Amino acid sequence: MQNIWNKIKYAVWWLLHEWLFDLGWFVGRTLVFIVSDCTVIGHENIPRQKTGVMITSNHLSMWDLPNIHNLVTRPFYTMAKIEFLDVFFVGGMARLVGAFPVRRGTADRKAVQFAIDLLKKGAMFTIFPEGTRSKIQQLAEGHNGAALIALSSDAWIVPVGITGTEFIARKRSGFFARPKVVVRVGKPYKLSRTDENGKKLSIEELTDIMMGKVAELLPPSYQGVYSPEKLAERKEARAEETVRSQKSGVKVKKAE
Repeated sequence: MQNIWNKIKYAVWWLLHEWLFDLGWFVGRTLVFIVSDCTVIGHENIPRQKTGVMITSNHLSMWDLPNIHNLVTRPFYTMAKIEFLDVFFVGGMARLVGAFPVRRGTADRKAVQFAIDLLKKGAMFTIFPEGTRSKIQQLAEGHNGAALIALSSDAWIVPVGITGTEFIARKRSGFFARPKVVVRVGKPYKLSRTDENGKKLSIEELTDIMMGKVAELLPPSYQGVYSPEKLAERKEARAEETVRSQKSGVKVKKAE
């Protein structure tokens, strides 16, 4: 009985989400226009065909999602912390526009699998790989779950870099000021388990590739730990760790 009830709830949620997309798009677009002066660059990079598409973006404020909503032409889904979705009315409205719960700070396999299934069915899914809003307006460490979802679903990934939304909630030029917001959309790509030389890549390396694509769309002051210099340092550190591990393995074999 519980299983049947869950299927009914999912079907109702899915239908309402599909029906409310246009309303949400109109409301979101209107609000974004009121609170900011937004410029979108690369809108043509959003795939038009109905295939699994995963949008990955940096996260500066609550206004990031409405800006992404304005980019797409079909309903999309996103993860939201379960505490937010439990908030009366606000959480309910978030669910209606496609949010589903994730338990932050844990390996929430249920949420990850749900996202993979959505993408395999041809849905559009938005994720902020950092997991939370950046408090210093720079890219922070990305979680490996985003790369795992992309790899497991074989979805197209569309990187998005957003700047300026952090100023919307703390306007310094008066109540009616409209801070400049720029949304840059990169070209779609897919993650591959191996590099151009056939070397198998770790999930951490795939996460770096994903976050690096987002960083390329941001000014240097926003790139944080995924600036070209930092990425080069991370790659070098991994290479050194691999060499140390190989040498350690050789020593163990000799001792045996």
